[in-house]
Amino acid sequence: MKRAVIFDLYDTVLKNELFDFLRGVAYVHDNYLSDVCTFEEFKAYTDTFLPLYHQRHIDHSEIHFVKDELPLWFSHFAKTLPESVDDLEYAIMSAMQQGGVSDDVRYVLDALKARDIPMYILSNTIFTSCATKRHLTHHGILHYFEEVYASAEFGVRKPSSRFFEAAIADIQARHPEIKKQEMLFVGNDYAADAHGGVAVGLNTVWYNVEGAPNEQELDIAIVDDFKDVLNFIE
Repeated sequence: MKRAVIFDLYDTVLKNELFDFLRGVAYVHDNYLSDVCTFEEFKAYTDTFLPLYHQRHIDHSEIHFVKDELPLWFSHFAKTLPESVDDLEYAIMSAMQQGGVSDDVRYVLDALKARDIPMYILSNTIFTSCATKRHLTHHGILHYFEEVYASAEFGVRKPSSRFFEAAIADIQARHPEIKKQEMLFVGNDYAADAHGGVAVGLNTVWYNVEGAPNEQELDIAIVDDFKDVLNFIE
């Protein structure tokens, strides 16, 4: 029996989650920097960070947006960061991301909650767990999850084993009675989630709505209906 479930976030728990970085850039410019530069000037500067975003897909490093990038945006244009950086981060995150929670996901979360199975989020994101939790609160589902692990705070992203192992270690610190082989990991991305989960020895479910092939013949379960996740609990 599986005694804990770790979920990927985007396009797994949150569906049709569109990420538009330019919307966040526009939000910062329009609300904080429009008096010192044009949008074109600001965008040209933010584009200088693009190599960092390309690199993270090669070496699985991660950007901590609030520490690594946002302060430089303001200092470059001789502006002071607002006192509440947490609020600003969440506002930018909200501008960039759009999506929702399907009825099937809510059904599964309710079923697991009813069985007292602790649940966790393991997310590749440039934003902090604090901002991610606020995002989950916005969608009305934060209360299902015992903890949220955001790659920004670990410096690496899935499929990095270091990111997975850090989450597993924290879960076992919370629940010493739960062995790794009693954890289930569910994610939609073949490279990041399926490969990453298998590499650290987690029972892994690939949520594969597109019907893509298991090209490396990984030892994983494959579902295209989210409710089928429950079949792997017992």
